[in-house]
Amino acid sequence: MLSMRLCILAILCISSSALAQDGFGDSALDPTPAPTNTSSSSSYSSSSANGFGVGATSTLTGLNGLSVVLDAGKTHYEGIFLIGEEVLNLGARGWFHIHESKRADLSLGAGFGFQRIDVGGESETPLHIEGGLQIRVFIADNVALSADAGLAFVVQDGDDQFVLGSHDLFGGAGIAYFFK
Repeated sequence: MLSMRLCILAILCISSSALAQDGFGDSALDPTPAPTNTSSSSSYSSSSANGFGVGATSTLTGLNGLSVVLDAGKTHYEGIFLIGEEVLNLGARGWFHIHESKRADLSLGAGFGFQRIDVGGESETPLHIEGGLQIRVFIADNVALSADAGLAFVVQDGDDQFVLGSHDLFGGAGIAYFFK
């Protein structure tokens, strides 16, 4: 009989300590709500407009240079330019954010650009048309690393007519600093 009482007492003690750990029934004993942490580590969100930024962009199709970025919230736009003795690169791309998180966004977009390449008296003027995806990761509130991939068409001039040159998958990378 004594062992039966000890067994019931042990079960009650175990179950009451488990209820205390779960917090079950605490509202009856303490009507004040538990404190919640409303502050986050950063007030930044990739969906907030970052304004104006500058950086550098490089693509596998050869459209490389300095970049100017205008971030308008759900979209951002890039201008790419490089002016040198033998090359002139100009391009523009627009991106629509299809998914956003606290420190990154995934965008769908397209762009175009052209190059003027003068080497040894010969010149080429390829036209670039691209479309694809871009992911930006903000390593700080005002610094973003980007990587993009998609399909690119490069139309090259030859004998006073445009012919479809290469069309292939493209990739690129960039970095931008936003002035806030």
